[in-house]
Amino acid sequence: MRLTPLVLALICSSAAGDKLAKAKAQAGALEYPTALRAVREALEAGDANPDETAAIHAFTGELAAALGDRELARAEFSRALTLNPKLELPNASPRIRDALADARKRVSGAGLDVEAKSTRAADGSVSTAVVWTGDAFSLAAAARVYVEFNGTWVPVPDSKKWTCLEPCRWWAAAVDAHGNQLARAGRPDAPFVVAPVQGTKVAESTAPAAAVAPVVTSRPWYQRPGPYFTALAVVSAGLAAYFGATFAGNQQRLLQLEANRSQHYMSEAVALDASRKLNYGLMFGAIGLAVVAAAVAVFTW
Repeated sequence: MRLTPLVLALICSSAAGDKLAKAKAQAGALEYPTALRAVREALEAGDANPDETAAIHAFTGELAAALGDRELARAEFSRALTLNPKLELPNASPRIRDALADARKRVSGAGLDVEAKSTRAADGSVSTAVVWTGDAFSLAAAARVYVEFNGTWVPVPDSKKWTCLEPCRWWAAAVDAHGNQLARAGRPDAPFVVAPVQGTKVAESTAPAAAVAPVVTSRPWYQRPGPYFTALAVVSAGLAAYFGATFAGNQQRLLQLEANRSQHYMSEAVALDASRKLNYGLMFGAIGLAVVAAAVAVFTW
Protein backbone atom coordinates (compact mmCIF):
# COMPACT_ATOMS: atom_id res chain seq x y z
CA MET A 1 0.00 0.00 0.00
CA ARG A 2 1.42 3.37 -0.99
CA LEU A 3 1.38 6.12 1.67
CA THR A 4 0.92 9.70 0.53
CA PRO A 5 2.99 12.62 1.82
CA LEU A 6 1.19 14.91 4.24
CA VAL A 7 -0.23 18.20 3.05
CA LEU A 8 1.97 20.09 5.50
CA ALA A 9 5.57 20.57 4.39
CA LEU A 10 7.82 20.52 7.43
CA ILE A 11 11.30 21.86 8.08
CA CYS A 12 12.95 19.35 10.36
CA SER A 13 14.59 21.73 12.81
CA SER A 14 13.57 19.74 15.89
CA ALA A 15 14.13 16.25 17.21
CA ALA A 16 10.45 15.54 16.59
CA GLY A 17 10.75 16.73 13.00
CA ASP A 18 13.86 14.63 12.41
CA LYS A 19 12.18 11.50 13.77
CA LEU A 20 9.08 12.19 11.67
CA ALA A 21 11.26 12.45 8.55
CA LYS A 22 12.89 9.14 9.52
CA ALA A 23 9.47 7.52 9.89
CA LYS A 24 8.43 8.76 6.45
CA ALA A 25 11.59 7.33 4.91
CA GLN A 26 10.93 3.96 6.55
CA ALA A 27 7.33 4.00 5.34
CA GLY A 28 8.58 4.77 1.85
CA ALA A 29 10.58 1.55 2.09
CA LEU A 30 7.39 -0.26 3.16
CA GLU A 31 8.74 -0.78 6.70
CA TYR A 32 5.43 0.19 8.30
CA PRO A 33 5.88 -1.34 11.80
CA THR A 34 9.33 0.27 12.10
CA ALA A 35 7.95 3.58 10.84
CA LEU A 36 5.14 3.42 13.41
CA ARG A 37 7.68 3.06 16.21
CA ALA A 38 9.68 5.97 14.82
CA VAL A 39 6.68 8.28 14.57
CA ARG A 40 5.77 7.46 18.18
CA GLU A 41 9.31 8.45 19.14
CA ALA A 42 8.74 11.72 17.29
CA LEU A 43 5.76 12.46 19.53
CA GLU A 44 7.71 11.54 22.65
CA ALA A 45 10.58 13.87 21.66
CA GLY A 46 8.41 16.69 23.00
CA ASP A 47 9.76 19.63 20.97
CA ALA A 48 7.36 19.75 18.02
CA ASN A 49 5.73 22.98 16.84
CA PRO A 50 1.96 22.95 16.13
CA ASP A 51 2.35 21.97 12.47
CA GLU A 52 4.73 19.15 13.35
CA THR A 53 2.46 17.86 16.12
CA ALA A 54 -0.53 17.74 13.76
CA ALA A 55 1.61 16.04 11.11
CA ILE A 56 2.84 13.42 13.60
CA HIS A 57 -0.73 12.45 14.52
CA ALA A 58 -1.81 12.45 10.88
CA PHE A 59 1.08 10.27 9.77
CA THR A 60 0.47 7.90 12.67
CA GLY A 61 -3.08 7.60 11.37
CA GLU A 62 -1.81 6.81 7.88
CA LEU A 63 0.49 4.11 9.19
CA ALA A 64 -2.20 2.61 11.41
CA ALA A 65 -4.59 2.45 8.46
CA ALA A 66 -1.92 0.85 6.29
CA LEU A 67 -1.37 -1.79 8.98
CA GLY A 68 -5.10 -2.46 9.27
CA ASP A 69 -5.57 -0.91 12.71
CA ARG A 70 -8.70 1.06 11.85
CA GLU A 71 -9.48 2.16 15.41
CA LEU A 72 -6.01 3.62 15.98
CA ALA A 73 -6.18 5.28 12.57
CA ARG A 74 -9.50 6.97 13.43
CA ALA A 75 -8.19 8.09 16.82
CA GLU A 76 -4.99 9.59 15.38
CA PHE A 77 -6.80 11.25 12.50
CA SER A 78 -9.27 12.73 15.02
CA ARG A 79 -6.36 14.26 16.94
CA ALA A 80 -4.79 15.53 13.74
CA LEU A 81 -8.07 17.14 12.63
CA THR A 82 -8.42 18.79 16.04
CA LEU A 83 -5.08 20.48 15.39
CA ASN A 84 -5.50 20.93 11.64
CA PRO A 85 -9.18 20.91 10.58
CA LYS A 86 -8.15 21.44 6.92
CA LEU A 87 -6.24 18.17 6.73
CA GLU A 88 -6.83 16.39 3.42
CA LEU A 89 -5.17 13.34 1.85
CA PRO A 90 -6.60 13.33 -1.69
CA ASN A 91 -4.07 10.88 -3.12
CA ALA A 92 -4.23 8.37 -0.30
CA SER A 93 -5.46 4.83 -0.64
CA PRO A 94 -9.17 4.11 0.00
CA ARG A 95 -8.34 2.50 3.35
CA ILE A 96 -6.63 5.69 4.56
CA ARG A 97 -9.29 8.01 3.11
CA ASP A 98 -12.07 6.00 4.75
CA ALA A 99 -10.38 6.20 8.17
CA LEU A 100 -9.91 9.95 7.73
CA ALA A 101 -13.55 10.37 6.73
CA ASP A 102 -14.69 8.44 9.81
CA ALA A 103 -12.51 10.64 12.00
CA ARG A 104 -13.91 13.80 10.42
CA LYS A 105 -17.39 12.72 11.50
CA ARG A 106 -16.15 12.51 15.12
CA VAL A 107 -14.57 15.97 15.10
CA SER A 108 -16.91 18.92 15.29
CA GLY A 109 -16.14 22.61 15.46
CA ALA A 110 -13.16 24.57 14.24
CA GLY A 111 -10.54 22.64 16.21
CA LEU A 112 -8.26 23.65 19.04
CA ASP A 113 -7.93 27.39 19.59
CA VAL A 114 -5.76 29.21 22.13
CA GLU A 115 -6.24 32.68 23.59
CA ALA A 116 -3.86 34.47 25.94
CA LYS A 117 -3.85 37.80 27.74
CA SER A 118 -1.06 39.42 29.72
CA THR A 119 -1.35 42.13 32.34
CA ARG A 120 1.43 44.12 33.93
CA ALA A 121 1.68 44.93 37.62
CA ALA A 122 3.01 48.14 39.10
CA ASP A 123 6.35 46.46 39.84
CA GLY A 124 6.79 45.61 36.15
CA SER A 125 6.11 41.90 36.46
CA VAL A 126 3.73 40.28 33.96
CA SER A 127 0.98 37.73 34.49
CA THR A 128 -0.43 35.74 31.58
CA ALA A 129 -3.70 33.83 31.44
CA VAL A 130 -3.91 31.16 28.73
CA VAL A 131 -7.15 29.39 27.83
CA TRP A 132 -8.04 27.01 25.03
CA THR A 133 -11.24 25.73 23.47
CA GLY A 134 -12.15 22.99 21.02
CA ASP A 135 -9.99 20.35 22.71
CA ALA A 136 -12.49 17.53 22.24
CA PHE A 137 -9.89 14.81 22.84
CA SER A 138 -8.10 16.41 25.83
CA LEU A 139 -4.80 16.81 24.04
CA ALA A 140 -3.70 19.93 25.93
CA ALA A 141 -1.95 19.28 29.25
CA ALA A 142 -0.52 22.72 30.05
CA ALA A 143 0.15 26.22 28.79
CA ARG A 144 3.56 27.68 28.07
CA VAL A 145 4.53 31.33 27.62
CA TYR A 146 7.58 32.35 25.59
CA VAL A 147 9.35 35.70 26.01
CA GLU A 148 11.98 37.22 23.75
CA PHE A 149 15.48 37.57 25.17
CA ASN A 150 18.45 38.53 22.99
CA GLY A 151 16.69 37.34 19.84
CA THR A 152 15.76 33.97 21.35
CA TRP A 153 12.36 32.79 22.53
CA VAL A 154 12.67 31.51 26.09
CA PRO A 155 9.88 29.70 28.01
CA VAL A 156 9.13 31.40 31.32
CA PRO A 157 9.10 29.22 34.45
CA ASP A 158 5.84 30.66 35.78
CA SER A 159 3.24 32.22 33.49
CA LYS A 160 1.56 33.84 36.52
CA LYS A 161 4.56 36.08 37.21
CA TRP A 162 7.43 36.78 34.86
CA THR A 163 9.59 39.68 33.72
CA CYS A 164 11.12 40.71 30.42
CA LEU A 165 13.29 43.23 28.62
CA GLU A 166 11.80 46.12 26.70
CA PRO A 167 10.11 45.93 24.31
CA CYS A 168 8.36 43.07 26.08
CA ARG A 169 7.41 40.62 23.31
CA TRP A 170 5.77 37.27 24.00
CA TRP A 171 3.48 34.53 22.72
CA ALA A 172 1.89 31.44 24.24
CA ALA A 173 1.04 27.87 23.34
CA ALA A 174 -0.99 24.97 24.64
CA VAL A 175 1.24 21.90 24.94
CA ASP A 176 0.55 18.18 25.29
CA ALA A 177 1.85 15.85 28.00
CA HIS A 178 5.16 15.46 26.14
CA GLY A 179 5.69 19.21 25.73
CA ASN A 180 4.75 19.38 22.03
CA GLN A 181 3.00 22.60 21.01
CA LEU A 182 -0.60 22.08 19.90
CA ALA A 183 -1.77 25.60 19.06
CA ARG A 184 -0.50 29.13 19.64
CA ALA A 185 -1.75 32.53 20.68
CA GLY A 186 0.60 34.80 18.83
CA ARG A 187 3.70 33.34 17.22
CA PRO A 188 7.42 34.08 16.93
CA ASP A 189 7.02 36.19 13.81
CA ALA A 190 3.94 37.99 15.15
CA PRO A 191 4.29 38.23 18.94
CA PHE A 192 2.27 40.25 21.42
CA VAL A 193 3.82 43.25 23.16
CA VAL A 194 3.19 44.16 26.79
CA ALA A 195 2.99 47.90 27.35
CA PRO A 196 5.45 49.22 29.97
CA VAL A 197 4.20 50.59 33.27
CA GLN A 198 3.37 54.27 32.91
CA GLY A 199 6.03 56.50 34.42
CA THR A 200 8.39 53.57 34.99
CA LYS A 201 11.54 52.91 33.03
CA VAL A 202 12.46 49.26 32.82
CA ALA A 203 16.15 48.51 32.46
CA GLU A 204 17.07 46.87 29.17
CA SER A 205 20.67 45.93 29.89
CA THR A 206 20.18 43.21 32.45
CA ALA A 207 18.34 39.95 31.91
CA PRO A 208 15.96 39.08 34.77
CA ALA A 209 16.45 35.61 36.21
CA ALA A 210 12.87 34.52 35.53
CA ALA A 211 13.07 35.39 31.85
CA VAL A 212 16.16 33.32 31.13
CA ALA A 213 15.71 30.39 33.48
CA PRO A 214 15.46 27.31 31.27
CA VAL A 215 12.67 24.84 31.57
CA VAL A 216 14.48 21.63 32.43
CA THR A 217 11.74 19.35 31.23
CA SER A 218 8.02 19.21 30.76
CA ARG A 219 7.91 15.44 30.69
CA PRO A 220 6.39 13.37 33.49
CA TRP A 221 8.77 11.56 35.82
CA TYR A 222 8.30 8.17 34.17
CA GLN A 223 9.69 9.52 30.88
CA ARG A 224 12.91 10.77 32.47
CA PRO A 225 15.94 8.49 33.02
CA GLY A 226 16.63 9.72 36.57
CA PRO A 227 14.01 7.59 38.39
CA TYR A 228 15.16 4.44 36.61
CA PHE A 229 18.81 5.04 37.47
CA THR A 230 17.72 5.68 41.06
CA ALA A 231 15.94 2.31 41.11
CA LEU A 232 19.04 0.69 39.60
CA ALA A 233 21.19 2.27 42.32
CA VAL A 234 18.87 0.97 45.06
CA VAL A 235 18.76 -2.55 43.61
CA SER A 236 22.54 -2.56 43.17
CA ALA A 237 23.02 -1.44 46.77
CA GLY A 238 20.73 -4.24 47.91
CA LEU A 239 22.69 -6.78 45.88
CA ALA A 240 25.94 -5.43 47.32
CA ALA A 241 24.58 -5.96 50.83
CA TYR A 242 23.47 -9.51 49.94
CA PHE A 243 26.80 -10.48 48.39
CA GLY A 244 28.62 -8.86 51.31
CA ALA A 245 26.61 -10.88 53.83
CA THR A 246 27.21 -14.06 51.83
CA PHE A 247 30.92 -13.31 51.66
CA ALA A 248 31.06 -12.74 55.44
CA GLY A 249 29.20 -16.02 56.01
CA ASN A 250 31.59 -17.92 53.75
CA GLN A 251 34.53 -16.33 55.54
CA GLN A 252 33.19 -17.42 58.91
CA ARG A 253 32.47 -20.97 57.69
CA LEU A 254 35.96 -21.20 56.20
CA LEU A 255 37.50 -20.26 59.55
CA GLN A 256 35.37 -22.88 61.30
CA LEU A 257 36.36 -25.48 58.74
CA GLU A 258 40.03 -24.60 59.24
CA ALA A 259 39.64 -25.03 63.00
CA ASN A 260 38.10 -28.49 62.48
CA ARG A 261 40.02 -29.60 59.41
CA SER A 262 40.23 -33.18 60.58
CA GLN A 263 36.46 -33.49 60.18
CA HIS A 264 36.29 -32.11 56.62
CA TYR A 265 37.64 -32.86 53.15
CA MET A 266 39.94 -30.52 51.24
CA SER A 267 37.34 -30.26 48.46
CA GLU A 268 34.93 -28.58 50.90
CA ALA A 269 37.50 -25.93 51.72
CA VAL A 270 38.28 -25.33 48.03
CA ALA A 271 34.58 -24.97 47.13
CA LEU A 272 33.92 -22.66 50.07
CA ASP A 273 36.93 -20.49 49.23
CA ALA A 274 35.81 -20.20 45.58
CA SER A 275 32.33 -19.12 46.73
CA ARG A 276 33.89 -16.59 49.11
CA LYS A 277 36.01 -15.04 46.33
CA LEU A 278 33.06 -14.94 43.92
CA ASN A 279 30.82 -13.13 46.40
CA TYR A 280 33.66 -10.74 47.22
CA GLY A 281 33.96 -9.75 43.57
CA LEU A 282 30.20 -9.50 43.08
CA MET A 283 29.89 -7.31 46.18
CA PHE A 284 32.34 -4.71 44.88
CA GLY A 285 30.87 -4.92 41.39
CA ALA A 286 27.42 -4.14 42.79
CA ILE A 287 28.84 -1.29 44.89
CA GLY A 288 30.46 0.22 41.80
CA LEU A 289 27.25 -0.08 39.79
CA ALA A 290 25.26 1.54 42.62
CA VAL A 291 27.66 4.49 42.77
CA VAL A 292 27.58 5.04 38.99
CA ALA A 293 23.78 4.71 38.79
CA ALA A 294 23.31 7.14 41.68
CA ALA A 295 25.62 9.69 40.04
CA VAL A 296 23.78 9.43 36.71
CA ALA A 297 20.41 9.71 38.48
CA VAL A 298 21.44 13.00 40.07
CA PHE A 299 22.12 14.58 36.67
CA THR A 300 19.17 13.08 34.78
CA TRP A 301 16.28 13.40 37.25
